[in-house]
Amino acid sequence: MMRQQFVREPGHSHLGEGFPPVEWLMDMRLDKFHRQVVRGGTTLFRYGTRLGNPALRHRLIQKLADYAIVVSPGQVVTTLGANHAMDLIIRRYVAPRDVVLVEDPGYYPLFGKLQLQGARMLGVPRHADGPDLDALTRILKRHKPKLFSIQSVGHNPTGSDLSPAKAHRLL
Repeated sequence: MMRQQFVREPGHSHLGEGFPPVEWLMDMRLDKFHRQVVRGGTTLFRYGTRLGNPALRHRLIQKLADYAIVVSPGQVVTTLGANHAMDLIIRRYVAPRDVVLVEDPGYYPLFGKLQLQGARMLGVPRHADGPDLDALTRILKRHKPKLFSIQSVGHNPTGSDLSPAKAHRLL
């Protein structure tokens, strides 16, 4: 799977790649955005806050409030993407020998991060509509996992989504 991610086929984009097709960017005028950034002041020459862009964090707080979730600015951290977020979570909350549940098949970069942390990974079989909840129940009864990592939308590598019914049961 790691080698496959470096294979480039004309006209083909990988689902989990994170980049739009080049054709979508051809007509964009990135130079106008560059001028806006340069005019923005000294932040171009300094690191921002370690929690992320304050305006973005404020907008996220407002969005969470729409779902009746109240958080303070200090509770919101933005990351450079899912891999960065997983890395922060694993380093903070997973100790060596902690049991962590992962989907099988699942997102192999996550497996590497967990392995480096010394976690004990237990696979939960993944079906087209999400994890096998019977298998999950058996694993939960036998082990006390610290974490369960699940991809609800655009699961990598299957491309499947978690069904609403299964999501409700999972919660």
